[in-house]
Amino acid sequence: MGKFNRLWIQTDLSYAATKEKLIRSGQIIGDASSDSYGKFSFVFKDFKDVTYQITTGGKLGIFYPNSVSIIQAWEKVKPYLVRPDGSAITKFDKIEDSKTLTETKLERQISIIDFALEHGIITKRDLEALSRIDFILETYPLDKNEKTLLQAVRKLLVQPLETIRKLQDEI
Repeated sequence: MGKFNRLWIQTDLSYAATKEKLIRSGQIIGDASSDSYGKFSFVFKDFKDVTYQITTGGKLGIFYPNSVSIIQAWEKVKPYLVRPDGSAITKFDKIEDSKTLTETKLERQISIIDFALEHGIITKRDLEALSRIDFILETYPLDKNEKTLLQAVRKLLVQPLETIRKLQDEI
């Protein structure tokens, strides 16, 4: 399957509330034996290439292959990350990444995606299409026309995000 990447984020998630929300969703397969060490590891039933781990200290670990974008992995888990009162997490700090993403870069990527989704600039389908295109470009031998077409479609999908990034730089 290729190299796996690792990303750790310090959040304000509640271990108990997040774990309960994940289990009640019925969307995950969890490793009950990992719970005794203050960590809970799980995968989503429909997204088994990515393994997640939460800790009692509020850390989130994401272990993902090159064929999955970190944004796609983040969007999958984000709705389940909650604080003790059940509200969504509001902070993410102290990043460690096998690809050496800096905290600022990850926060910026996430905030750009969140902004674009919230304001209807892009959709989750756009993100899924972008991830699939990246996977196809990296995995399959393509002729020049196929590659050019996929790169053009990718450029159209990324263009709104690039525009938002440029506007943020100007502010």
